[in-house]
Amino acid sequence: MYERSFGRVVFISSIAALNGGVVGPHHASSKAALHGLTRSLAKDAAPHCDTVNAIALALIGGTHPARRSVGRRRAAHAHPGRESE
Repeated sequence: MYERSFGRVVFISSIAALNGGVVGPHHASSKAALHGLTRSLAKDAAPHCDTVNAIALALIGGTHPARRSVGRRRAAHAHPGRESE
């Protein structure tokens, strides 16, 4: 990348870096560190690299896969033989 003066670096992060998260403090702190690494690398590699970015993923519509599965189990238990909607 440095030799060619071209390259792209893309990190996969999470909005937990900004808001904390439902997973735990270990997840949020590691993602915050990734954001710091992205900014530092972008400044350091600017003359040699085209882009350095972090994509911060988030849940859509406030849903959480674990919460959804708990809801399905409860609904299946409340109505045996009938799948939840």
